[in-house]
Amino acid sequence: MIRKTGKPGAIRSSSPHTLARAVSALVQLIGLIGFELHGHLVGSLDPATDFFAWTSEETADAIGL
Repeated sequence: MIRKTGKPGAIRSSSPHTLARAVSALVQLIGLIGFELHGHLVGSLDPATDFFAWTSEETADAIGL
């Protein structure tokens, strides 16, 4: 898709491995937010805020933030 549009940017110059890590982290974060918003963490992980913070930090560390 990037080659098709020909738009310059950071994604074009990134390695496939870096791009895969970034997309993986984004998917994990979206899933985590969805679980929190829909109440799936309530009652299963108390306190859910600690789990949310830990998971966010682990994901950020995994991609080098």
